[in-house]
Amino acid sequence: MIDQRTQLTEQGRNAERILQKIEGDRAVGKKIFPDGSSVLQGDLLASFTFDGASAHIFKRKQFMAQTAHTRLLEVASSTAWRL
Repeated sequence: MIDQRTQLTEQGRNAERILQKIEGDRAVGKKIFPDGSSVLQGDLLASFTFDGASAHIFKRKQFMAQTAHTRLLEVASSTAWRL
């Protein structure tokens, strides 16, 4: 999102709006996913409202996978069904 925020596109404008919300401390840290399961120790989950809907940003600090591609797959496989 950081790279997109300066683009003069709809995605760039949305990236800027989202980053303003989370950089302005308007996001709330969560310990539980919307489905009720726990966030793993060391992972971060923030929720906020975007265009009237609930939105979440997830960050994993420690990975088992080594490459960027396999890290994306690791996160997607462990969180996609929860959000």
